[in-house]
Amino acid sequence: MGVSATLDEDILTLNSTVLSRDGKESVHESISGPRTEAEELGKKLAERFWANELARKVLGKTREKRALTYGNAEAPDDAAAAQSIVKKAKTSE
Repeated sequence: MGVSATLDEDILTLNSTVLSRDGKESVHESISGPRTEAEELGKKLAERFWANELARKVLGKTREKRALTYGNAEAPDDAAAAQSIVKKAKTSE
């Protein structure tokens, strides 16, 4: 699952995409509203995913929390490698 947020004046927009492990299936959802309602917007966005059959399939059958994974294009699912890439980029600036 990837999430991005943008703020334009006082309007917060949340974009999120859920991908299957093989990347063949995806679901994208987006929501906008006042930034003062950020928490509620996040909850509504989550409910949209749970209302979508494909998203439920990709996310799993329960609403239990799953382990977080970190990574980026150079080091998907590898927190240590992702951190070293970020540190390297910061030191070369």
